[in-house]
Amino acid sequence: MLEKVGLFDGSFITIYEDAEFSWRAFRNGWKAKFVPNSIVYHKRGGTRKKNNNISYKTNLLFIRNTVTTVKRYGTKTQKILFTLVWLRRGIFSLIGTILGKNNIGLKPYLENIWRLYHK
Repeated sequence: MLEKVGLFDGSFITIYEDAEFSWRAFRNGWKAKFVPNSIVYHKRGGTRKKNNNISYKTNLLFIRNTVTTVKRYGTKTQKILFTLVWLRRGIFSLIGTILGKNNIGLKPYLENIWRLYHK
């Protein structure tokens, strides 16, 4: 599979690289299998929670990488549905910014929705 699909996309650095890889594998005919007895250990967000600057940057990477993946592999219908979900997330992020709960706001969501359909 790795010979056909390749490794993780190096431009993703971190955040969503596994989902992009999985989508690429699926598009190349590979299937994932659910194994209910498996155990996976994944320490997620250990550094993010301790440093607001890192948290802000990883949130922006999440937005960018998710949109990049949907743009590359999504169908028109998936892109439209994604846009609706992303607008909702952006509005909630804007409300969170107003309430002082985050510092992301709406702008990165709108910029990346635009990027989904352009460039």
